[in-house]
Amino acid sequence: MARLSKGDATLEISYRDFFAGWVMYEINFLWRGENIVNEDILQRSELRENFSKGAMVASEDAECGLLPILRKVIETNQPDYWEPLEPDVILGIYPEDYFPFLESKWRLVRESEEHRRECEERALLKAEKGVLADDYITLIMFVDTYAFKGCDAYSGDGISLHLMVKRRELESFYDELKGEYLEFKKRFHVDDLNRKEKGDDWKPMEV
Repeated sequence: MARLSKGDATLEISYRDFFAGWVMYEINFLWRGENIVNEDILQRSELRENFSKGAMVASEDAECGLLPILRKVIETNQPDYWEPLEPDVILGIYPEDYFPFLESKWRLVRESEEHRRECEERALLKAEKGVLADDYITLIMFVDTYAFKGCDAYSGDGISLHLMVKRRELESFYDELKGEYLEFKKRFHVDDLNRKEKGDDWKPMEV
C-alpha cells in the first residue's frame, strides 16, 4: 500500500482486486494509524468483505487512471484531478496552492530580517529551478455519500481529507503506488485479461 502523510494524518491507497475487468482500490483515511471513518455506517457489499474496517472502495475499468494523473501533475506542476468512471471518489491535486484557494485574509504585520532574506533567496532559487523539492502541494480526496448506508445514488455530497505535502513526498508516493500497481498487474494478469477482452490491438496505459 502507498501512504501519503502530513503529521499524524495519512491517505492510504492500495490495489485489492481485479474484479470482472475492474481495478478495485482500497482507500483509507487514517489518524495515527487508525481509520477515521466509522465502519458501522459504510455500505455493506460483497466487494467490501475483504477490505479493512473503515476502508472505502473505488473502482475503475481496465486500468489505473490515478498514476497518469499523478505523473502529469508532477511533470507539469499544473493542477488536475482523478475521477474514476464510477465517481465514488475524486482526488484533486493543486501544486503550490493552498486551500481554500482564495486570497489570504491574513496580513503581514512584522517580518524578521532573517525570514525576509530566506524568502528572497528562495524566490531566486524558484526563478532559476522552476520547481523545488520542498514546494507544497495540496491534495483533497473526496468521498461521495454513496459510500454510506441508506444512500442509493451518487449525490455529489460527502466527506474529504485534505493534506498539504511537499513535492518530494508526492513523488515518493507516486513511485510507491506505481511499484505496487506493477506487482498488482502481474499478480492478476491484468494486461492479458484486458487484451483478451478488448482485442490484440489493446495497449496498456503508460504509468
